[in-house]
Amino acid sequence: MPMSPRTLRPRTRGFHPEAESWKTRVVANGGTVTTATVKAVSDFCKSIDSNGLRSLLWRVNLMCGSNLEAALVPLYRANSASGAVQGNTTDTNDNFVSGDYTETSGLVGNGSNKRLNTGLPQNFADGRHMGMVPHTLGTVAFRYYMGVKAAGSNNALFAIFANNPTTQITAYTYSDATIVGQAGVVTAVAKRLHLVTNVSGLGNSKMFADGVRGGTDGPGFNTTNTSAIGVFAVRNDDGTWTAHSNARLSGYTIGRDMTATQVTTYNSIWTTLLTALGRS
Repeated sequence: MPMSPRTLRPRTRGFHPEAESWKTRVVANGGTVTTATVKAVSDFCKSIDSNGLRSLLWRVNLMCGSNLEAALVPLYRANSASGAVQGNTTDTNDNFVSGDYTETSGLVGNGSNKRLNTGLPQNFADGRHMGMVPHTLGTVAFRYYMGVKAAGSNNALFAIFANNPTTQITAYTYSDATIVGQAGVVTAVAKRLHLVTNVSGLGNSKMFADGVRGGTDGPGFNTTNTSAIGVFAVRNDDGTWTAHSNARLSGYTIGRDMTATQVTTYNSIWTTLLTALGRS
């Protein structure tokens, strides 16, 4: 580390503590990361804090760093820097290999058996959001970007879904008793955040793409289902998986519900990050 000529002590780069923690965990997982990427992650953390969003974010993976081992390490794993880890220490990798990850774009699925298990149960809170950034949209219709449900039915389904792979994305929020909630269909936008926010009640399931709310809002639901949320497919509570996507993702987010204003702000923070990482 460079020394300060004035104090004769190591220079501090001014990185956010949670970015420094992420870097340490990346190295522990066998990953590598450049100073420029740590700075981009640090700036992301500072923006999250300054806009009062940190407590809303329970698990966020920016899928960045120099290799796959880095991309599997989430930035946030609890809704505060000092909170107990919720879900898996790193995202559990099923079948991805190093060639599936590119630093300037993210991680690509294969539409059949490649997926990540966050380990975060979907009943982590009443009032939830989930979201992802497709660097490259999937090419197969009726596939899930991420989600979770009860096995053998659509009970407790909470998922982001590709209606038409290149033009339309929506979200499903089913109750534990299979009452159907669908958030409005949004126009798919590559390299931008897509997010569903879901609160129990009529019209309280809303879908956004690039900060723009789409279609007709649906009913929202809470759940008692403890199945862990999956990425690149829906994870069932018996450990099986449904409808894998072949999209390339540049990150995901899971946490508490957000207002429309908060979604707009959060989307802007993600866009700044993507630009800094050369992914915009």
